[in-house]
Amino acid sequence: MSLAHALGVSLRQRSSCCCSSAAGLALRRAAGGSGGGVAPARQFATKQQQPASGSAAQFYKTFTRPIGKVLVLAIFTYQVAYWTWLKLEADEHRAETDGESTASSRMRTSWIDGGWGFLLEGISGSGT
Repeated sequence: MSLAHALGVSLRQRSSCCCSSAAGLALRRAAGGSGGGVAPARQFATKQQQPASGSAAQFYKTFTRPIGKVLVLAIFTYQVAYWTWLKLEADEHRAETDGESTASSRMRTSWIDGGWGFLLEGISGSGT
């Protein structure tokens, strides 16, 4: 690593008189340039690991979000259908229960009025 790079000095920002001098030329050559151009990029001591490029990795990288969205929408649709069905069954059961209680109370009143009503009338009528 050159002194110019270590200090963070860009050689292009110097005045033209410095770059044309022998010292400026020596600094540029020490920085890795032959007289003009950009110094090569810094190389790492260890190689960086490349991400997995297998077909399975590429598949999951591409389709994870769409598959997740489909699964969330499917679960939401199932829950809406389930709760709707449950509500309809509860309403049906409630209607049947209310219908039975209404029918039984109607039968009870008709039985008292029609079935045993004559006895009550007879008892109360015969006593007078």
